[in-house]
Amino acid sequence: MLTELRIRNFAIIESVNLPFAAGLNVLSGETGAGKSIIVGALGLLIGDRAASDQVRTGAERATIEGVFEVAAGHAVRKLLDGRGVELDDSTLVLKREVLASGARTRAWINGSPVTASVLAEVGRQLVNVHGQHEAQALLDPEAQRAILDQFGNAVHAAHATAAAWRALADARAEVQSLTARRDEARKRADYLTHVAAEVEEAQLREGEEESLADEAHRLAHGEELGMLSRGVQDALDDGDDSVVRRLGQLQRPRGALQKIDPTAARLQELYDAAYYAMVELAQASAAYRDSIESDPARLDVVERRRDLLAKLSRKHGGTLRGAIEAGRAARAELDLLDTAAGDLRGLESRVKAAAESLRAAAGALSALRRAAS
Repeated sequence: MLTELRIRNFAIIESVNLPFAAGLNVLSGETGAGKSIIVGALGLLIGDRAASDQVRTGAERATIEGVFEVAAGHAVRKLLDGRGVELDDSTLVLKREVLASGARTRAWINGSPVTASVLAEVGRQLVNVHGQHEAQALLDPEAQRAILDQFGNAVHAAHATAAAWRALADARAEVQSLTARRDEARKRADYLTHVAAEVEEAQLREGEEESLADEAHRLAHGEELGMLSRGVQDALDDGDDSVVRRLGQLQRPRGALQKIDPTAARLQELYDAAYYAMVELAQASAAYRDSIESDPARLDVVERRRDLLAKLSRKHGGTLRGAIEAGRAARAELDLLDTAAGDLRGLESRVKAAAESLRAAAGALSALRRAAS
C-alpha cells in the first residue's frame, strides 16, 4: 500500500507531501489544480520515461519519493531479494531523481542505487495505473497469464509446467556439455595420452622435490658430515678422555659426598640425567654417522630425478603439484572417451522423459487456460 508520496520541483509543484490512509483515497479539484501532475509523478516513480522539461523552472532537479507498506509474502519481496535489495521490515521506499541538465536519471530502493529498469520492475509489482490508455499491467503478457491462471485455478499447473521446462532445459544442457567435452577430448586424444603417460610413468609425489633436495645436499657433503659426526662421537665415547668415561669417574667421589652429607642426594638425580643424556647422544651420533653416505652413484640418481621433476613441472603447470594435476586431468578426459557413450545414452533417455513430462504438464495447463479464457 502507498502510504506517502513526496514530490519536489516536479512540473509546477515546488514541494508537497501526500500522506495516504488505508482504503480509498480521493484527490479532487478543478481543472489545472495539479491532479494529473501527481499521477504523473507517481508514474515517474514506477518507471515512466523521464524528461528534463519535467523539472520545475529554476530548479536543478526534481525528486519523487514513495513510501510503501509491503505485506509478508508479497511477490515484490522475492523480486527485491533477487536484485540484492534488503527489506528489513515492511517499509519500502522508492526514489527517483530527474536532472534539469538532461543527464541520466538516478533511482534508489531503500537507499540502494538501482537502474531505472529495476525501479520499473519493482514499481509494476506495487502500483497499477488504470486510466485512459494506462492500464499498464493489462498490456504485459506475463501479467495477463498470471491473471488468467489465478482465475482458472491454474497456478499450480503453471508452476509444474515451469518446473518441467527447467528439468528439460537442464537435461539438454548436460547433454550439450558432455558432448562438447567428449568432442574436445577426441581432438586432443594424442596429446592427452602423451601427458597422462608421461606423468604416470614418472610416478610423481607431492613434496618429493624437497626430500630430494635434502638428500642431494647430504650426499654432496657426505665426507664432511662423516668427519664431523665421527668427531662428535669420539669426543663423547672414545678413549680415556671421552665425556662419558670422565662422567663415569665422577660417580665414586659423588657417592662419597652423599655418605658424608645425605642432603647431597639431589646431586645423584642430576648426575644420572647428565650421564645417560651423554650416553644417548653418543649412540645417536654413531647412528647418524653410519647413515651418512658418500655415494657418487646415488647422488647422480638423485640429481637426474630432480632434473626430471623440474622438466615435468615446467611443461605442465609450473609446479610439481600442477604436473600431477595435469596428469590426473588428462587421464580423466581420456576416461571420458570410454564412458561418454553410455552416459549420453542415459542423458538422452532423461531428455526424452523430461520432454514427455513437459508435454503432459503443458497440455494440462493449456486445457485449464482455454477453459478459463
